[in-house]
Amino acid sequence: MAHPVDVSRSKGRSPLAQWFHQTVELSVRTQFRLRGNSLYILCEGLPQAERTDALIRLVESLKHTDLNKLVPADQPQIYQVSLDGRVSGQNRPE
Repeated sequence: MAHPVDVSRSKGRSPLAQWFHQTVELSVRTQFRLRGNSLYILCEGLPQAERTDALIRLVESLKHTDLNKLVPADQPQIYQVSLDGRVSGQNRPE
């Protein structure tokens, strides 16, 4: 079962959303889903050319960040992160 964590356009961002947006330094619509021990991050409006840079910044930050401290305590521990992107208005990631 998927657990929505945050949609970045809301005024009150979760700690996970705040960390992610500070890390990748992009202003895109973002959705987070937790499924079991996996965190899925979907960035809408992220141009293909910027995805590699965002991924590099994300991987570097993950080396020094305990994501489990950024999600509610009742969630399973996160062992895997998946980053996807899509053009605004598309139904599926590219």
